[in-house]
Amino acid sequence: MNQGEVNEPQDLRLNASSLLHSGTILVIGAGLGGIVNAIFNLLLIRVSSTSTYSSAGPLLALGTVAASASVGIEYVAISMITKTNSFTPVVRQLLRLAIPATLALALTPLASSFLKVSNLEAFLGILLASLTLVAALPTAMLVARGMLLASVSIALAEAVVRCLALLLAHRVEPVRLALWASVIVTAVGAGIMAVYAVIRDRKNAAPQSVLEHSGEGQLWKSVLALGLYIPITLPTWMARHWLPNDVAGVVSFAAFLGSGVMMFAGPVTSALMPRLHAVAERSSIRRGAVLTLGFALIASLGVVLVGPLLLPSLVTSPLPDLTRFLIPACLGGTGWAVAAYFTWVKSANGAPSGIFIGAAVIGIVLEWILGATLNSAAAITWSPLLALAVFALAFIMTPKSN
Repeated sequence: MNQGEVNEPQDLRLNASSLLHSGTILVIGAGLGGIVNAIFNLLLIRVSSTSTYSSAGPLLALGTVAASASVGIEYVAISMITKTNSFTPVVRQLLRLAIPATLALALTPLASSFLKVSNLEAFLGILLASLTLVAALPTAMLVARGMLLASVSIALAEAVVRCLALLLAHRVEPVRLALWASVIVTAVGAGIMAVYAVIRDRKNAAPQSVLEHSGEGQLWKSVLALGLYIPITLPTWMARHWLPNDVAGVVSFAAFLGSGVMMFAGPVTSALMPRLHAVAERSSIRRGAVLTLGFALIASLGVVLVGPLLLPSLVTSPLPDLTRFLIPACLGGTGWAVAAYFTWVKSANGAPSGIFIGAAVIGIVLEWILGATLNSAAAITWSPLLALAVFALAFIMTPKSN
């Protein structure tokens, strides 16, 4: 007992330090990836126009939502890999994901009609979202084994390659070029991650008897992630449907930057999950919350203060009212980042996820009603904060887990 009492503070320090180190690596990677993705979107506006971007933005946003929602899939995969010490459960998850990902392609006519784009463009947008969800599995393989730099490097390389494709083939129809480039680099990047993880992890194997209790049933929690990330991206789709194309393009770009702020919740959550049941659980949760809020605030301030001064000079099309759209987008992104982080942690600690899913759905419906009723840029851009208020109320009323 005495030895345990002496070692516990050291374990706490090591756990906190490890979380800070892992979380920082993943957050820096997300930040760099976000910057490069912002450059990609700026290039897309530069080689076309804000009106053209109003059709490309909503389709690319499908991939952004999927990338954010993949935190749920990634969390389950990390948990299963950690418990079983094997990548075998990931194969099972891949088979489970293949069905909804394929069925989602059937929504192509609906997406094409609502977003006013061609069937091919809508198909590519949904395909990008499906591949992004599947790519969460090889990412989880790397994160679960501590290969954080490899995960960050490959994801960053994907973003860079997309930018190069847009620069080198800018004469091709820009919307389809952006979608094709995104689809290809996502598929190739996921394959590289999976192969690298398997090669580096051949010595780890778990007996089949252990794999039977790997917690595959938790995969449905990825539905919760969709409810968390759709509200911040919904303005992109509403703007395309109800606003003039030039205004919708600026709103879409502002919403993209706001969703980028929210993305910081994912890396910190991924770093925390393997340590959730460690000695320093509460301390790690607090540090994770500070990391999430801190990085989201820094990103928001940077976007709101620097963006309107710098971004218009980088594109050929005007970006009217950019500041007015960025403020609610970044406020919503920061709020939803913190909400997403605490929701994942609370859910992992045993809180009923159904409450969160219900609150998210109600918030999304109210957000949609507000945007559709007022039918204005202001209502559409501020609507995610309404959904956030509903979600926060449900979160506060949720009983504390033991």
